[in-house]
Amino acid sequence: MKFGAAAILPVLLLGTAQAAMLGPESSWEEIARSGMIGGFPMIPFRYSQVSADELCIDGDNFKPLQPYRQVCTAFDARLNRCERHETRYFSTPRTYAASRCVKWNVRGDNCLSSESYIAVHPTAYMVSVYYKNVKSDLQQKFKKRFEIPACE
Repeated sequence: MKFGAAAILPVLLLGTAQAAMLGPESSWEEIARSGMIGGFPMIPFRYSQVSADELCIDGDNFKPLQPYRQVCTAFDARLNRCERHETRYFSTPRTYAASRCVKWNVRGDNCLSSESYIAVHPTAYMVSVYYKNVKSDLQQKFKKRFEIPACE
């Protein structure tokens, strides 16, 4: 048992040293191998949200790298569980209709008037990269640009 704990310590130290050498110039593959975590934005789809690092650009749409996904189509709130799943194809336009508040009440907690506008999801993001310390707390180490690639 003592040998097992002693064998783990060099692995932890190696991972810490490797993470310390990484920075914005490192590849996303190197970052993932080191155990560091990217705080990627979530993109809304009809049935769910998908992390930007799981997407590709298909013409004027975003599509997950694995576009067929299981979604819950019948949820039992009393039992707090999904009763039926179906496979759905995920794709969403980069351009979408949105609304924003243009007039708030005096306290600023209620929108009195809103307007519609056309918005476009960006194809590139500055992503915070985190290191998980021994207490399992996330500590931001740096930011790195991420561009959603074209679908193959």
